[in-house]
Amino acid sequence: MFRWIAAGAVLLALGGCASGADKDIQFSSESSKALVVIGVVGLDQWQDNSFAMNFRGVNGAGAMDSRVFVVSNGSGWKTMNPVEYFVIEAEPGSYVIAETNTVLGIRQEFTRYCRGTWKFELPRGKAVYIGDFVAAKDGVALPVLPHPEAATAKLAQYPHVAQSLTQAKLQPVAYPASRFCD
Repeated sequence: MFRWIAAGAVLLALGGCASGADKDIQFSSESSKALVVIGVVGLDQWQDNSFAMNFRGVNGAGAMDSRVFVVSNGSGWKTMNPVEYFVIEAEPGSYVIAETNTVLGIRQEFTRYCRGTWKFELPRGKAVYIGDFVAAKDGVALPVLPHPEAATAKLAQYPHVAQSLTQAKLQPVAYPASRFCD
């Protein structure tokens, strides 16, 4: 029962994280946060269904901490382009791709990257492009050929961002210790 309540709360939260459409983001090298740009390929095939990628912060000891951000097509009821780019403010530091969350009708599934994931850094006051990922129907999000020009064009739509885009280095790493991946 608790899992279903928690899943419902996640879905409600995803609606606010879905588009990164707040064009009023005020961001410069003096900002206390980092700015994330990510491309998601294949969301046009997810109409009426939801797809989300969850990112978790990792502390110096390699364990997940309380930092989190989500990229999602929201409730899935809107038309998406074959590739969508999202811009999100996040706390700076190290992150891993923790899981994907898919909702297909009334069925909700979580895919955790227990056999390995990707780690990247979000420096304070920097706009970072972490790459493009395929939103596959099996719930897995895999990195694909990056398109920094398209990510830069997306960032240019934000008039109050006075920062150029830098490319993150994705590092393959073991999934941090978790009760979900024992």
